[in-house]
Amino acid sequence: MAWEKGKADRPPAFNPFLASNNWVVAGSLTGTGKPILCNDPHLPLMAPPVWYEAHLVFRDSGGASMNVRGVTLPGVPFILTGRNQRISWGVTIVGADVIDFYRYDWSEDGTEYRNLDVWEKTTTITEKIRVKVDDGAKEREHKVSLTKHGPVLERDGERFAVRWLGHYPTMETLAFYGINTAKDIEEFKEALRYFHFPALNFVYADVDGNIAWWACGRYPIRSNVSEGDDCIEYRVPFNGSDGRGEWGDWDDPDAWVDPPDEVPHIVNPEAGYIATANNCPVPLGEFPHWLGWSWAESHRINRIVGMLKGTQPLDIDDMGRIQTDVYSIPAEKLVPHIVKACEERRLDDGVRGAVDALKEWDFEMDEDGVAPTIFTTWLDKFRNNAFPNVLDEVGLGDTPTTETIQRLLEQSSTAWSEFIGSGNENIGDVIVASLRDAVEQLREDHGRSMNGWRWGSVNHLYIEHPLGSTIPWFNYSRLPAGGWYNCVNPGGGRLVRYGTSWRQIIDLGDQRNSLCVLPGGQLGNPFSRHYRDQLGLWLEGKYKPMTMPESPEELEGTVSTINYEPKTHSP
Repeated sequence: MAWEKGKADRPPAFNPFLASNNWVVAGSLTGTGKPILCNDPHLPLMAPPVWYEAHLVFRDSGGASMNVRGVTLPGVPFILTGRNQRISWGVTIVGADVIDFYRYDWSEDGTEYRNLDVWEKTTTITEKIRVKVDDGAKEREHKVSLTKHGPVLERDGERFAVRWLGHYPTMETLAFYGINTAKDIEEFKEALRYFHFPALNFVYADVDGNIAWWACGRYPIRSNVSEGDDCIEYRVPFNGSDGRGEWGDWDDPDAWVDPPDEVPHIVNPEAGYIATANNCPVPLGEFPHWLGWSWAESHRINRIVGMLKGTQPLDIDDMGRIQTDVYSIPAEKLVPHIVKACEERRLDDGVRGAVDALKEWDFEMDEDGVAPTIFTTWLDKFRNNAFPNVLDEVGLGDTPTTETIQRLLEQSSTAWSEFIGSGNENIGDVIVASLRDAVEQLREDHGRSMNGWRWGSVNHLYIEHPLGSTIPWFNYSRLPAGGWYNCVNPGGGRLVRYGTSWRQIIDLGDQRNSLCVLPGGQLGNPFSRHYRDQLGLWLEGKYKPMTMPESPEELEGTVSTINYEPKTHSP
């Protein structure tokens, strides 16, 4: 079964900093008649980059048996996102719910818990952990209690057991071996049978013209749980004593949603494109099992799909423009409410100047713009002014999301009063007061002249080396950055420590057109020219070729080589 892509009919409950994009377009929408696949996983930025770019060629007696290029992690023997000579793939996080917490009725001494009608003893194991002390390291013992659901955690005097898919033995190494060596969509699907954790959105394209997507992972089918996509029971600890939220045995196929055929997927859709951006993978009610509830806001997926629909035929330049796009849909939706509220009230000159900047804004989070700084500062102030402090008290300081704010602003003042519990407070007054607070804050931090409020002046790329606090020149240079966290190209937060950790654009029509770039350099040696030589390309939205030669002799434009030769030693 295949499900068409969609989004939830309500805003997400909170704003997780999930951010990765991938999409694939069929040959019917491209100039070459072959698919194009793109991927830009968003992760913490560091020096050297988290990914290690690799091009692996393995030969047998008949010639090259595997030729695959992309990125991996140090120590992982296969490419995790990339291509071989016949297929390509890219990944984003699904955000699936594969961890559960359980509360129990405990005995007075805390050594037994009720399991239905039986009292069972916890099992205790002792872990030995070496910790650093002043004169070296010391071994310490840590006792862990186990229930039938897993290890016991204690928080604020409450005890919970945790069951997590990561505690199970899974075979992702075998899956990626199959992916790296796959020659067609059937071999790729067969490899996905072994991919269980973490759940990833795999987009796929091949030289035969196929495109596809799988929300790939193994999902538990909980028993004895209330039904419904919006059921709160999945979001709080289950009553383990009453048998709520149980997982079945690992080898019971009826207890799990298994890839590739049972998970949400699409193969060769009529629309000619597939895109994911950590959004809700299927419309609510259209998948028979619980997948999760922690989805990213829909701004990035809506922008990507809108741009894919807007220009055809598509080529690799169009793909680059999408990957580096910094248009802010939240600004587009919220700024008109700011302008309207301000036009209905008297303003001082400083606030009027800020309103004028917002009115003239094209909603691009460009580093040279002043409006992005005003808008993001207003949003912070508005959240603080419009919502009660109880949100911070319960650990929801980042709420509400921009989608929630937008929907409430589009409703009546009564809806606001009911939501925030503020009685008769006029939300227009709160909007204007927040803008005044924002202007005052910006003047205090960056001077009275709005020329000092440029987004690139306050939003800086900040990529550190693990030893950067001790040896600062190991860090990459601080540079102005555009983007924002819910743009296709993220990069907000004043000190930008999170962003596109790798960009790839793979043209299945002509491998010489494929492109890629890292946010820094390939080598971890700070004395090498390759320590940060891709940083400028990455910041400017440019790329380098991602070709697939089968031997070093076929390389073009080689800058330098490092040869490693095995040595034999006499016994």
